[in-house]
Order: sequence, then C-alpha cells, then structure tokens
Amino acid sequence: MRLAVRAAAALGYAIHRSSAFSRKNYFYPDLPKGYQISQYDRPLASGGGVSIEIGGRSRTIGLIRLHLEEDAGKSIHDGMPDSDRRPTPISSRSTARASGACSAFSWAA
Repeated sequence: MRLAVRAAAALGYAIHRSSAFSRKNYFYPDLPKGYQISQYDRPLASGGGVSIEIGGRSRTIGLIRLHLEEDAGKSIHDGMPDSDRRPTPISSRSTARASGACSAFSWAA
C-alpha cells in the first residue's frame, strides 16, 4: 500500500482518503476460485498524468486511476496455468485514451 501511495504521488494522482476492495467475479482458466480481489470500483487514486517529450513536442499522458488488485496468475496455453504468482498484490494503472493516436497513419480511400 505504501509503495502504491508513493507511485500515485509521483504520477500526480489525487490520492483518495478511502478506497475499498471488492470481488470481481468471472471465470478464467488461471483463476480457479472464480473471483479476483480488486479496488477497481473505488480506487486508491485517480486523475494523474505523465509529461513526455517526443520529437521536440511535449505531450501529457492522462492517467485515469491507480488501483490495487491480486494477480490472477498466468495462462500457459500448452499446459496447466502457472499459479505461482497468485495471489500476489499488484498495482494497476489505467491510461486515458490518446487523442490523435492514429494521426501518423494515412488511410487510403
């Protein structure tokens, strides 16, 4: 939790005074218990951003939320799921949609 708060502060997020863990119920082969513990609905922090420079132009990548959740595991498609990572806590960050992301492509009519 402390490292997630430090990451949120470094990335310019607004850190919420309260957040909550809840169950995300879904089936996935590497999640045999059928649910994952996550802060997705009430995240630790929201509304951050990172400024980067590309080709002499400065751009800001908007960050929507930073939340904690348990790592579900890893699917190995030619065998049994790798459950060694489960239930390791991880920090997950969601980025905002980039405007003009496709401007480098020219589309043929």
